[in-house]
Amino acid sequence: MSHILLLIWATLVALQSFFLILVWGIGLQRILKPRVPKSPCDEVPLTYPKASLIIPLTGRAPDMEAALHSFLRQDYPNLETILVTSGEADPAHDLADELERQHHGTRHVRTGTATQCAQKNHNLLAGIAAAGRDTEVYVFCDANHQARPDVVLELVAPIIRKEADFTTGYREVELHGFEKNGVSFRLILWSMGQFQALPIFTQPWGGAMAMSVAAFQKHRVGDLWDRTVVDDCSLAGLLVKKGIPVRYCPGAMLRTPVRTMASHALLDWFIRQLFYPKLYTRAVWMLLGLILISALILSVASMGLLLAGLVGIVSPPGTIPVALSHLGIPFVLSALLRRRLCAQCPAKIWWSGFLRTLVVVYAAFWKTIAATSITWRDVRYEVDGQGNVTRIDRQDSHRPDAGWAGKDAKLSP
Repeated sequence: MSHILLLIWATLVALQSFFLILVWGIGLQRILKPRVPKSPCDEVPLTYPKASLIIPLTGRAPDMEAALHSFLRQDYPNLETILVTSGEADPAHDLADELERQHHGTRHVRTGTATQCAQKNHNLLAGIAAAGRDTEVYVFCDANHQARPDVVLELVAPIIRKEADFTTGYREVELHGFEKNGVSFRLILWSMGQFQALPIFTQPWGGAMAMSVAAFQKHRVGDLWDRTVVDDCSLAGLLVKKGIPVRYCPGAMLRTPVRTMASHALLDWFIRQLFYPKLYTRAVWMLLGLILISALILSVASMGLLLAGLVGIVSPPGTIPVALSHLGIPFVLSALLRRRLCAQCPAKIWWSGFLRTLVVVYAAFWKTIAATSITWRDVRYEVDGQGNVTRIDRQDSHRPDAGWAGKDAKLSP
């Protein structure tokens, strides 16, 4: 019986090690080499349907103005830009007014306070209502990330070619300084980004996504957003249920500048990344939980077998080398990732960030298990089991730094 258990352990260890090497060592995107959409400019005859770029704003993060300027300099020739704030009380209001005056084709829409859904959803819907009647594509981007001039074109291209109704980009962290939480943030986001290359895992990301107006209306996305607590994950759940794919556009990669990040900000941010899938794509949340629990059990088993082998309690051939390899692989891969993701990082900072990542991932998942509400930008949203907002409690939700890099996000059990 003990030999059978050891065989099961060794098999699971091999599978887990292979998974880690695949994701962290080689990289899923390197293996799959996702097809980069060709530019619509390669096609003749060429037409650019009217697109509306809708950007919800709140707070006044240090990099917001630079990020918005990057969106206001897009190469797409038939584009209107709509900046959306909740109103004069929002610190982003004056900036939106100023940009409206400076940039032709840019409008500032004031929405008022959301009463039955997340404020961001409310702002997006107001932006959609303000879009031109001749708009054929909606593009949604967040205000705290910087974009290349062709990001809108990259997102809209597959829709122009009738290859997809929904497209998405993603983001990468750009470190401006080295500290453990920033390193951990980069490592987590990079790992999550690897799965965007897998069509089975590709989901819309609200920071950079697009959809045809026809698809928005056909699938009643507006009705969904009008009652839910988040835009992208609720849309992901709807599309999964309907069997509708999302086209990943690797060229629509935004940059998130990070100088420093508080420990609680990192944890709060990742809690949200897990809480939303729990509501709208439960299978993904459960799969992650299974992976985390199995990884923990296998690691404890490997540690126990290693110690038992060293003191002579058990000594099946290969037990000690397999256990050592299993426990060492994550650290070897981390050393390789340091060269890829943060080559200039001091070793102490990198390893602190790596260990911090492990703590954050497990702590965040644990906190989502019994959670039924979330506080984001000082507004507490209670939700039911389907992710519909049942109650909204507002606090001091318009402080200038509210919501910057997840700073003020908390999740209530």
